[in-house]
Amino acid sequence: MTNNRKDNDMKTYKVIGGYTVYEQYEINVEAKDDKEAIAKAEKIPVEKWDELQSQNSDCGFTIDDVWEDE
Repeated sequence: MTNNRKDNDMKTYKVIGGYTVYEQYEINVEAKDDKEAIAKAEKIPVEKWDELQSQNSDCGFTIDDVWEDE
């Protein structure tokens, strides 16, 4: 037999990877305690929040998923 059989056993796999990006925002709300502050903040659309920073995770590139491509 030749090496062709080895090639026929090969399958194609789709592999997806990327970088994790963290974005932090802040907003000031008036509240009597931290629980009320969280409840009020959750009702405000993120578009109205101020962006603090955007950064990539320190982990670097990671593989997120893989599956056989049929």
